[in-house]
Amino acid sequence: MRLDNDPSFSELDPVQVIEAGLDVLTSLSNPLDLAKSTFDFASLLFELNNNENNIGSTLSVINVKLDDITRNLDSFREEVMSKLEKIELLVETKPLISSFFLLGTIIDNHYDEMLRILKENYTRLFIDDFVHGVVNYHHYHGVTQTLNRMHSTLYKVDDIVYKYSKAISSPVCPSRYLQVKIAQKFYLALHNAELKGLALLVYALKQMHRKQTPEELEKNLDVVKQNFYRRSNEAFAAQKDTMGMISRMLWNCEIVDSPEEGVTYEQFGPFIYRTFEAKETMTAPVYELCKFINDVESRCLEEPVYACNKYAYCRGKIMSCNNLAADVELYHASADKTRKYDHIEFEEQIMGIKKETCSGRVHLHRTSVARPFPYRAHASCLCTCENPDSKSYINLREVVSNVQENKVVTGIRFRKVNDILHLQVQQAKLLPSAAIDPKTKSWLKVNAYETTDRDVRVGVDYHQLSWDSRSFKLDDVEVDKNTVLTGVKFAVDQGLIRLEVRGTEFSNTSGKLRANKHSWHRHTTSQEQLSPFQLEYLDLPPEHPISQPVLTDPGRYTTLTTSSMRHDVGRSVIPFVDLKPIASRNPDVALSGVRLFHKSYKESAAGYSALKISTYDFN
Repeated sequence: MRLDNDPSFSELDPVQVIEAGLDVLTSLSNPLDLAKSTFDFASLLFELNNNENNIGSTLSVINVKLDDITRNLDSFREEVMSKLEKIELLVETKPLISSFFLLGTIIDNHYDEMLRILKENYTRLFIDDFVHGVVNYHHYHGVTQTLNRMHSTLYKVDDIVYKYSKAISSPVCPSRYLQVKIAQKFYLALHNAELKGLALLVYALKQMHRKQTPEELEKNLDVVKQNFYRRSNEAFAAQKDTMGMISRMLWNCEIVDSPEEGVTYEQFGPFIYRTFEAKETMTAPVYELCKFINDVESRCLEEPVYACNKYAYCRGKIMSCNNLAADVELYHASADKTRKYDHIEFEEQIMGIKKETCSGRVHLHRTSVARPFPYRAHASCLCTCENPDSKSYINLREVVSNVQENKVVTGIRFRKVNDILHLQVQQAKLLPSAAIDPKTKSWLKVNAYETTDRDVRVGVDYHQLSWDSRSFKLDDVEVDKNTVLTGVKFAVDQGLIRLEVRGTEFSNTSGKLRANKHSWHRHTTSQEQLSPFQLEYLDLPPEHPISQPVLTDPGRYTTLTTSSMRHDVGRSVIPFVDLKPIASRNPDVALSGVRLFHKSYKESAAGYSALKISTYDFN
């Protein structure tokens, strides 16, 4: 948007123009709307006559709001400066930021002085000296010179925005200071200074009119006007580019000191677990090497043999076996049905957590057993068991906002109900320019059900996790341009569990949804076209403090697996699920997409499956 002379603006009521313009300035739902509101204000000032009372009364209308903005910016400046040392990417911008705000303070001081002159009786000599300093282009603290330097410091070569670009292109963590909020407030500070500077220059030139001809005044005002238009057009173009660089992706980086199952995280039931199996109990050939044994069963299920009474055996499919490195002594758990072993011991090492007393039986699994020459067969193998006694499900039903009430999805989180992992959404009413009404935010109740309920079908209402179907696609899913997010769901396609999103058309002017104009979107990339994300660490996430979280890139997939033998004896399914919600705020705008990603840590912990959201794209 360019700022040009437009006769239609002269028909607007001055008070409405200023109030509407400054409302936009303070809300910043869509920062590019500032172009029109700033020009409205400029047009009004240029049309004022040189009556001092007229100028004073006009400024009084906007002064309260300008003061509010200035105080808000002062608070913002203090917060940013205090956090610069903690944000590595911003440290080098500190001198530039200090200079930028110092220049803004010069404009603030000039503006405050003008207000005092309008309210009190100052000598003509004092006023003349003041307006000369304001107007003088070559004066170091003159308004035009100061504004030019503010623009250069913010978005010209080697400026704040350039140095800040690495930070603003990274995913945003709302519990810290939003990149988008920082960028917006830098431009807010610039536009605030422009409004004050414009008022100062118009006031000063009309004070100097006493010593000028009308032609000279008109010429000088035209210079101010053209300089204002030039700077504003450059600023709005730079602002649009900056907003385009800013990552619209939000994720929850909140530090949880005391993780709690069911509150901050959930885990899938042990539908697979690690198990020690005696060779003589498996349907595999007795001389088969462990590493070649896969997709077999225990003979104890149909024809019990002697070893069935001696060992606890897998009651489901036996998958992916490995050789034992040494004889292993097993300490079985008897009371805890979610665990098969308390701990194991081999070669003077302990895996799992050794208790004072063992609650179950103690058995020895040998690595090998003598057979007639030339064979020496493995006696036992370490395998993965598909557990028929533990069920874990993914909800496949649509989760949608109430579009009939003009509500869109504004947040999302995981919830586990009846062993079924659900997506739960937050909704709120949509306003013009893709803004949302924060007062209407609420979480939709989870549509809970049991897999045994009537008319509930596997593959339609829910998906059952299994050895063969436990991989999730890690990727962004976005709705179409000029639509907003109104629904999410999981789907199973080409062997992968994927996110789908629903986009609904809307009127940008009225904010009204076109309830029947929506479509679902998902990526159809096959598993073979994606790169796997392998868990490097397998320890249980809650046992390790948060330190420098690492986020997966899109275009990958992850497969649920068993926890580490060292830490947990392979009894749990990892990664866990992050239950912390993520929602749009600061600014409150509609969403355009969702991402499933893996949030892990640099050392030991297996991490969490978590959700991100992307805010509406104004570009």
